[in-house]
Amino acid sequence: MKNLFLIFSLVIFFSSCKDNEGEVVYYDTYIEGNVTDYFTGKPIVGLVMDVEYNDFTFGMEFFNSSSARETVKGASITDMNGYYKIYIAKKIGIGGNNYSTVENMIIKPRNIFDDYHFEEGGFHVNYHNNNTNVFHITNHRFDIRAKSRDQFGFLKIYYNPNDSISYTINDFDNSFTEPYYYEVFTVDTIIGDDYNYFLVHVPLCKDKRVNVWKNIHDMQSFYYTLENKHDTFSIYVQ
Repeated sequence: MKNLFLIFSLVIFFSSCKDNEGEVVYYDTYIEGNVTDYFTGKPIVGLVMDVEYNDFTFGMEFFNSSSARETVKGASITDMNGYYKIYIAKKIGIGGNNYSTVENMIIKPRNIFDDYHFEEGGFHVNYHNNNTNVFHITNHRFDIRAKSRDQFGFLKIYYNPNDSISYTINDFDNSFTEPYYYEVFTVDTIIGDDYNYFLVHVPLCKDKRVNVWKNIHDMQSFYYTLENKHDTFSIYVQ
């Protein structure tokens, strides 16, 4: 009987410790949106999103360790319409009856597709939004428009064969709502009678700057816009 009582006591002890460990308490409010292809509007189905909730309130935002954090795996999966919905948490359990107030939530889409890349989205749960409302008071909509690997075009950078040419393209801005899946590389160098040119693989963009150096010292800046895939934009270095 003593042994049975001891076993029963241990079960109760471990169960009570486990009950609130990793527990998430939510507000009624949520973040929602649709995940679609940037250009076609086609829904992206089956995108799995994990969410980290933490109580971090100082320092370098999300990059230092927090005293309490909880990750909810598969918090949302986009449906046939590309729709997702994730509730905003207010407390996370850290064992026993102790809870921490959630300060931040980080939505982490899983990069499981060959044709798309996704970025994390971080939100301050208790910060004022537009100096009016605290973030968790209302629902929020964030539509994600992802650019696929197939959505690319070409640059042709023409230059005099007697010149030495190099180029750089400014970094592309990634965000939670408009993630890029981009690759920039020189496909080929074409030798002509009057001009040579680089054929450069680039993502579709508006007003993206290209810096071209001629003979190391002379830098010229150009801006290109490519809105239709596989189109070509030409630059002539003087």
